[in-house]
Amino acid sequence: MPKATKRRQQATGSNRSPVLPEVLTIDEAAAFLRVPAIPFRSELESGQIHVGRCIAGEWRFTVQGIVAWLSCDTRTESAAR
Repeated sequence: MPKATKRRQQATGSNRSPVLPEVLTIDEAAAFLRVPAIPFRSELESGQIHVGRCIAGEWRFTVQGIVAWLSCDTRTESAAR
């Protein structure tokens, strides 16, 4: 087991991954993707990333939507534009 995982488990007292809410905020989505929130927001707002919805000025995401977006073939996506 990697040391970071072991430390995290010791800190939380759990061997299980934290349970994510059904709908994620921009900070939670960025953390799920393991990327910094500010560049993630910039790429969303510029249209470089096509996942999530902006509702009343607030971004919201589903884990399923993020995973589907990560799994899509970028060659097919680029050709469609």
